[in-house]
Order: sequence, then structure tokens, then C-alpha cells
Amino acid sequence: MRRRVLVAIMSVTTIVVLLFAVPLGFVVERLLDERAVFALEHSADLVARNVDLTDKTDPPDTSEFPNGLTRFALYDSRGARITGNGPENIKNSDPGAMSTGDRTREVGANLVTTLPVMSGETVMGFVRAQRSLAAINATTNRALALLVTGATGVLVIGWVIARRLARTIAISTQTLRDAALRLGSGDFTTTAPATGIVELDEVGAAITSTASQLGELVDREQAFSADVSHQLRTPIAGLRTALETELAFPRDDHQTIVRESLADIERFEQTVNGILAFARNERSAHATTVDVTQLVQSVHRRWLAIFDSADRTLTLNCPIPSCIAVGNSLLLGQALDAIVDNAVKHGGGATSITVTAEATNVTIHVTDSGSGLANIQAGVQDCDNVNGLGLALARRLIRAQGAGLSVGLHEPKPTVRVILARPS
Repeated sequence: MRRRVLVAIMSVTTIVVLLFAVPLGFVVERLLDERAVFALEHSADLVARNVDLTDKTDPPDTSEFPNGLTRFALYDSRGARITGNGPENIKNSDPGAMSTGDRTREVGANLVTTLPVMSGETVMGFVRAQRSLAAINATTNRALALLVTGATGVLVIGWVIARRLARTIAISTQTLRDAALRLGSGDFTTTAPATGIVELDEVGAAITSTASQLGELVDREQAFSADVSHQLRTPIAGLRTALETELAFPRDDHQTIVRESLADIERFEQTVNGILAFARNERSAHATTVDVTQLVQSVHRRWLAIFDSADRTLTLNCPIPSCIAVGNSLLLGQALDAIVDNAVKHGGGATSITVTAEATNVTIHVTDSGSGLANIQAGVQDCDNVNGLGLALARRLIRAQGAGLSVGLHEPKPTVRVILARPS
């Protein structure tokens, strides 16, 4: 690509230089020729005006002629040379010199002009001026050489600029290609550096933005997979245990287990839909209200059998008959499930769920008697670093509703608190 850009730029530069330099060369040559003719005629005219041929006893001599490359000769009215450097008789050697036509012409290797010397209306003689065509051509050639040198300099400068620009474009394009390849291989941290070329920078910005969006999409899908797996593993195990128990010890009403299983399956479906909506960042349903009392009672019922099977106790302390707070019941229920599940897996002893209400907020306290939360390093408040995935998921679900989650590590019993605002 670098060679193609360099060839294209140099081709355009060469064409432009030729289009301007060639006509300019002809114009310069024409102007210099006209200047040489004008200078020759002007010097001959000065001599013709200054010489005096009326005094036959005192003819002019060459000392009265201007010095320089131009040679002058003075002739009488019959064409015979009186003085100067020129033919003996211009009437014989150059018949056109005494005519009234074009008096400037090329004679051999010289440019010659002939002007009459007047006294009133009478032609007293002629002044002949000649200059070597070689000297005139040398001046023209020097001017043309300067023009060619300037054109060559323009081409050299154009080549330097074209080479640098081609290198910049090639490197920038290769950088964008490498960024696109990294993005295609799954590196969503890819960023395209600025190149200084607006169009390429726009492409780079588009690649960087696409990488960021794809990275967020993949992160959300990975989080969805992990969250769903975490949230469904224990309930599915419970459902399996219930079905196996029913097979081993069937009840009289066989539809009871079916209804219970359908209720569990409906809850599984709500869990998947809720986490999927959360992963897609659909927050339109978050700003609602929830009855915290009913919610914690439902959570208590779901987990009571699991705690019993683990030979542990789960108590509920909720003296408030109805406690309304701002939140999403589905996401809040899943967050509490994650917190309680974390207590089951990483805690020990008795676990309690307590609800307290104040003027501006409602707090749900989940207290664990074991060492699951106590094993967290002192001072660490980032729930991504706690044991298990549960509290990390709970934190994201809680913060998505505009609520808060805190972990108390230095209390008699480690406690997780979910703080919800009351509706205004």
C-alpha cells in the first residue's frame, strides 16, 4: 500500500509540475528573447540620438559608443562604414538593413538591428548594433536551468512529503488492521491509537467503540450464565430431592408434588427472566414498590427446608405486618436468595433474617453465626472478593434498584444489610 500511495502522489505532483513548468518555460524563453531585442534596439536608439553626422570634419569615433557585449558600427547614408565593428558596406552585405521594414533580425550567429541617424527629415546615416546569439541563448539557458532546478526541487519536496505521508497512512492502516484482527480474535480491550488522519481516526474510534460494546455484551452474557447457574443450582437440587422423596414415600394425593413442582418451575422461570432482564440492563421495572414483609416471609419459606436438611436453623424476625419500600420484588427476592445461599454454603450455625424500619428507609439484616463472612479480610467492602459468587450477585442486583448493601465484619455476628428507601 505504501508504494501505491507514493506512486499516486508522485504521479499527480509530476503532472502538475509539467503542466506549469513547460508552458512557463516557453513564456520565459519568449520574454527573454523579446527583452534581448528591446535592449538591442534601445542601445542602438541611444547611439543614433547622440551621434552627429552633420559635421564632416569631425566624424564620431568608437569612444562615443556604450561599453558592453553589444558591438556598434556607424554608416553613412550610402551604407559605407564610417567607424565601429561591422561589415564594410551594409548595402552589399545586408540589403535589408537600409529598408524601412523590420530592422531587427538574425544575421548569421548574431542578432542585428539597424536604425537611421536623422537630421530633421534627412537620413544622415545608420547605426548598426549586433549582439551574439550565443550570449543571448546563454542567458535564456540559465533562466531555463533555474526553472528546471525549481521544478526538480518541487518534485524532491513532493517525494519527501509523499514518502512520509505514505508511511503514515501505511502504518496507520496496519494499526487499524491489527486492531480489527485482535477484535476478531476476541480481545475486547482493543483500542485503536490516534493517527492524526481524521478519516482513519474515525475508523479507529468506531473499532474501539465496537470493541467496548462487544466486551460489555460478552461480560453481561457471562454474568448471566454465572448468575443463572448460581441461582438455580440449589433450587433444582431441592426440587430433585422433593421428587426423590415423593417417589420413596408417596403421599395419598399424587397431585400435591406436581403442584409443588410447577410452582418451583414457575419460580425458576421468573428467576431466569429477571436475571436476563438485568443482564440486558433493562431497568424500566426497577423503580417500583415492594412489600418487604411479604418478600422476606416468602424467602424464609423457600429456604427453611434446606436449612432443616442441613441441620441448621433459619429464623425470621419481622414484627411489622406490612412494610413498603422502593424496589423490584423479583430482583430483591433473587438478591436475598443469593445472600441466604451464601450463608448456607459458607456459614454455619443459626442464621436469621430481621427487618427494621425507620422514617426514611427499611433495612433487611441477614445474620450468620458461622465464619463464612468472618473469613473476609478486615476492611474489605467490595463484595466481589467475598467467599462465593452470592454476595457479588446480590450487590449488583441491589445497586441496580438504587438500594445499598453493606457487610459488617467486626460485629458479634457477621451481618449483611440490604438498605431500601421508603417511597416519598
